[in-house]
Amino acid sequence: MHNFKLGDKVYHKADAAPFEVVGVRKTEVEIQGDWSGGTHNVNQKGWVNYTEIKPYDKAKVKYYIDGKPFMNGLALT
Repeated sequence: MHNFKLGDKVYHKADAAPFEVVGVRKTEVEIQGDWSGGTHNVNQKGWVNYTEIKPYDKAKVKYYIDGKPFMNGLALT
């Protein structure tokens, strides 16, 4: 399991843009970002389980369509 800390950038399936870790609990982290998937350009926060996020790597940006990851127009399995 990754040890996330405040200020870390992470992936979440809600949007390809990075979310920022703004809170940390034993099994959850609070992330802040655009939960609308980019359609409404909003900035919100929410608690998610550690299993729902991954460390952000801008060299490996993924986009999500209907909750399924895509990269360079190809579906990832």
